[in-house]
Amino acid sequence: MIHIFRNIRTIDFPSTEAIEYLQHDAECASYLDTLVSDCVGEVLVNTDLDELVGYAFVYNKKHKYSGFIFNVFLYEQYRGYGLGQKLVSDIIHKYNGVDLTVDKDNTHAIELYLKNDFVIVQNEISDREGQYYMKLKSELDKDDIVNYQPCS
Repeated sequence: MIHIFRNIRTIDFPSTEAIEYLQHDAECASYLDTLVSDCVGEVLVNTDLDELVGYAFVYNKKHKYSGFIFNVFLYEQYRGYGLGQKLVSDIIHKYNGVDLTVDKDNTHAIELYLKNDFVIVQNEISDREGQYYMKLKSELDKDDIVNYQPCS
């Protein structure tokens, strides 16, 4: 990694420190109350620059969609360095994320999820124009119809 990425730190969410960073992100600030009440996850920060790098959230166990990955985001200047892989891996293994939706034109995210054992599953969400519904292979039900499985 280049020098600017030397000091990337993970902060568990929700925590006061994570919330402070997210308040400065225009998108997150608009739904921060929902995140705090319904989600767990983590925030990545660059401690050298004191700036938000990215975040990942999953609905918590109290939410009716527990395990649904609500959002994974990485600022563009931090992409391509394995940080997205870290966020997705942590959201699966630390926070029990099992399914998500992704825009069909977000090919980089789709590739990342496929590398992490997600598959595209047919359901009412996947029938919406512009989005795929994806689920971890290990969480597939016998009734799930897989639309696409990556080559091994």
